[in-house]
Amino acid sequence: MEAFKDARRRALAHPLAAVMAERIASPARDAVLVPIPLGRDRLADRGFNQSLLLARRLGQYWQRPVLAALSREDGGQRQRGSSRSARAGQVAGMFTARGPAPHHVVLVDDVLTTGATFTAAARVLRAAGCAHVGAVATARVVVARRPSRVG
Repeated sequence: MEAFKDARRRALAHPLAAVMAERIASPARDAVLVPIPLGRDRLADRGFNQSLLLARRLGQYWQRPVLAALSREDGGQRQRGSSRSARAGQVAGMFTARGPAPHHVVLVDDVLTTGATFTAAARVLRAAGCAHVGAVATARVVVARRPSRVG
């Protein structure tokens, strides 16, 4: 994912979305794909929203519309390397709905770490009238737990 986001290799959106579309069942016919937005500063720094690129490609594969139903406030710390509780605090109140939400939404993001971003975005969409919220991500971060010591 670093090559995609940090090295700005936008072309990776196509093969990543192809793998997602192959391995994840397409959502219900009434579903709308909603990419997780970036704040204005982060978008300006990176030059693109990786979630939007993935959502557009998935929309082509699954024949589902893509809608920018959320906006994101600027500011906040980078989440990379933050704890579960810190992440939840960082995204709380960060998203707003852009009008009434569609009935069925599938959030699209590149990486799922703790789920804080998806949870915050889903809360806002539900408050805006969305009845069903699902989520897909290209990758999942798995943190290995330390084995407990005995004796």
